[in-house]
Amino acid sequence: MKVRVLLAAWLLMLLPLTAKTVIRTATIVPDGTPLMKALRDMAAEVTRATDGEVEFKFFPGATIGDEKFVLDNMRSSKPVIHAAAFTGVALGMVVPEVRILEIPWFYSSLEETEFVLAALSDRFVGQFENEGFVHLGWNVAGSVYVYSAERVASVEDMKERKPWIWEGDPLAEEVFRAFDINPIPASLTTVLTSLETGLVDTVYNTPSALIGLLWHDHVNFVVDYPIVHTIGAFVMTQQAFEMIPERYRETVLTLCRERSNQITEFLKAENVRAIETLTERGVESVQPDPDDAALFDEKGEEVAEKLTGKLWDERLMERVMDLQDEFREEHAIDD
Repeated sequence: MKVRVLLAAWLLMLLPLTAKTVIRTATIVPDGTPLMKALRDMAAEVTRATDGEVEFKFFPGATIGDEKFVLDNMRSSKPVIHAAAFTGVALGMVVPEVRILEIPWFYSSLEETEFVLAALSDRFVGQFENEGFVHLGWNVAGSVYVYSAERVASVEDMKERKPWIWEGDPLAEEVFRAFDINPIPASLTTVLTSLETGLVDTVYNTPSALIGLLWHDHVNFVVDYPIVHTIGAFVMTQQAFEMIPERYRETVLTLCRERSNQITEFLKAENVRAIETLTERGVESVQPDPDDAALFDEKGEEVAEKLTGKLWDERLMERVMDLQDEFREEHAIDD
């Protein structure tokens, strides 16, 4: 794997640059998926709007490496990759407090997550700028569920399974710790192989990502109680942004941010379709035990408290809770 990644990076460095500005962009989104098509459509629109002067060249499906590798490369003195469509895990490696948006069982709905994100966006975007990144737009990728080869309806059932955890994700680590479950850490890029070999038999993801990553062939059940409403974002290094001719920078920024918002709506529809596909393929929906459902909510609050002062500060947590109260009052939602 390391040899392949290093070879790919070396080959990329040999790519000739034409008169136009080529933004080499990495993502874990698999090629050929509806989401990857949406990203390419956005890139094509940027190229048209800049008279062919700015082109995003995508490297999908983690062909360059996982998100940590890509982020490390973007931060290096001689980066090969200029931009990336990242998940919340990688975004948290740059600005840890964005993970406050992904506290499990903490938000009442995807719409509540969107409301809090909209209110805090300027704060987070400014922090990315402080870290040397231009923020090109958010998306809320959808609700994340637990999928398994064997039926899981309780915490005790989960303890009998072989659950995967995203290696190096402090938020996920705290969640499993709260339930006294010992997961199997692995990079996202190795999960499919782990499912095929039986190393893991339980995973978590959005419905559309589950299908896009081909994990769906190895699961038979889904716990019908979303863990989190996950976020993503499109970011570029400041150095790469300054490669773009000055007259086109605002155009690129505006277009990418507008299309990122549209991608959130696109993903909502894709997840609905994915759920229908999974149901047609025989994936059985499992309702969690009522006592465990209440426990999930309790553990979400516990995780939020434990990570306050580590990933985010108390003032931000208070702000988020105020925003939740505002949203729930407006939408008549009981706590």
